[in-house]
Amino acid sequence: MVAETTSAHGGEEDTVVNQYDLISVGGGLGGFVAALRAHELGLRPLILEKTNLLGGVAAYSGGSAWIPNTDIARAAGYDDTPQAAARYMDFLGDGKAVIDEQLRDAFLASGPEAIRFLTDIGVPFHVTDTPDSAFPNGDGSKRAGRVLGVIFNGIELGRYQAMLRRSPYYPRPGISHMELNAAGSFRQAVADAAAELDERTRNDRLTFGGGLMASLIHAALLERGIECRTRSRALRLLADEGRVVGVVFSREDGAEVTAHGAVMLATGSYGYAPFAAQLEGLPDFSEQAPPVGEGDALLLAGDVGAAVVRAGNGFCTIGFRSKRFHPGTRIPMHLPLIGSVGLPHGIVVNQKGRRFGDESQHGTFMSAFRGTGGYGGVRFENWPAFWICDDEFRREGHEIMGARDSWPGEDLVRSDTLAQLADALEIDRAGLESTVGRFNEFATTGHDLDFDRGAHAGFRPNRNEERLPNPSLGALTRPPFWGARVQILGAGMGSHGLRIDAKGRVLSWRGLPIEGLYATGNATAFTDHPFGYQDGLANARNITYAFIGATTAAATTERTATALTTR
Repeated sequence: MVAETTSAHGGEEDTVVNQYDLISVGGGLGGFVAALRAHELGLRPLILEKTNLLGGVAAYSGGSAWIPNTDIARAAGYDDTPQAAARYMDFLGDGKAVIDEQLRDAFLASGPEAIRFLTDIGVPFHVTDTPDSAFPNGDGSKRAGRVLGVIFNGIELGRYQAMLRRSPYYPRPGISHMELNAAGSFRQAVADAAAELDERTRNDRLTFGGGLMASLIHAALLERGIECRTRSRALRLLADEGRVVGVVFSREDGAEVTAHGAVMLATGSYGYAPFAAQLEGLPDFSEQAPPVGEGDALLLAGDVGAAVVRAGNGFCTIGFRSKRFHPGTRIPMHLPLIGSVGLPHGIVVNQKGRRFGDESQHGTFMSAFRGTGGYGGVRFENWPAFWICDDEFRREGHEIMGARDSWPGEDLVRSDTLAQLADALEIDRAGLESTVGRFNEFATTGHDLDFDRGAHAGFRPNRNEERLPNPSLGALTRPPFWGARVQILGAGMGSHGLRIDAKGRVLSWRGLPIEGLYATGNATAFTDHPFGYQDGLANARNITYAFIGATTAAATTERTATALTTR
């Protein structure tokens, strides 16, 4: 039976249905997938989103989902096996990490099922031509077939079109992964698609995370009428004898409402929480993801005894604070340098003016920011750090994510000489000049004798740099010189999260499932894949564990209903 309560809201009567089968806390990827799965299994779902926009972190993302062995990949002619995918995941994690093998097996088995379910209800996934990130050296890797994407016209969202969270990092009209891979840069891809741009703009053609989330919003809210409440922040979980039976949330007017039912935590990670740097063990921490990840899942689940565990290191990059704001807010953005620091005519140095790693190798380079030492205390030798480039970097049109095709000069320090730039940024002047001189010699020969930059597998060279001996090395000689003190940026994927089992249930500190409580995506710890990262893995985990959790909730609801009717 569905219970109804009536409360005053804005001077009008607001009828609230407060009995649900599954409540998704978070209006992003996992929240929508869980609600869709629950609906198709005959349950009554509810989506709660604390902001006024839908899409969560996934809407800012590249939108790809790394899910091996799918039907649509086989139909496109790609062969794959779960065993090959498992070997590749072991390769990324160096094969030595302690993993939750049951959870990994569930991911590999249920990921293709989740994609089959979503395509069956109309989500238009397609196979991109994107290789596994570490190809060709990874055991079990594939040249293509595992990375999926979605293209969707935003105009089909109707009144929800204005409620879609828009990514400031991928603002170009409808450039797909395949177009980007063929062109080598967003700027060239836009030029190649010039004849179609007007039509794409009229239709609000969405790719990357926008296309993925728009298709799910359309399937859930327009086609199925699933209830979704924005500006509704979950305040606390309700528990009865150790079982989660609902959630209390606040409406926009501040009133508290109780919704009864099982709960799926799909709130993302904690990059905007005050404890983020502490959890990551870093001297500094900011966030490039949208301002939604405040650690809600850890706080809510912690009150009912859920375990919070660490699995590897969080996915971080570096960037700098901008005068731009996240769309729809007055919260400053940070522009990430993940795609820029390995390009020619730029380097990263510490306060002594010295380079400390291969800037083109994201994973190993970021490890140099972590503390070293023992009983004498921890030292962060490469913090603070600074990104330096010359004007050739700007002239060649190298792109910085979030700068919207313009040079973010207002966010950088500009000087006519390296010495002046060093003084302005408080870098050791002699150290910087010496480092740049040595780097310029490497650029001439094409060999980085210090860190071998540009020579490792996985580096993606700028295709416009064929004139250089090494596509990652370019001298810093043309003034003016530009620089910024960088910040360590999260990407919505923290090192800590809730521990879940192979049925998507949140586990207690004793390792027992907390009945009625499920979690997915970046709210969960990467215990299935503690080290290493593959493009699209976060979205894939979010889709898969939301699908698994909602399926488990449906089976539990069915058993409960059967038990009640036979009493």
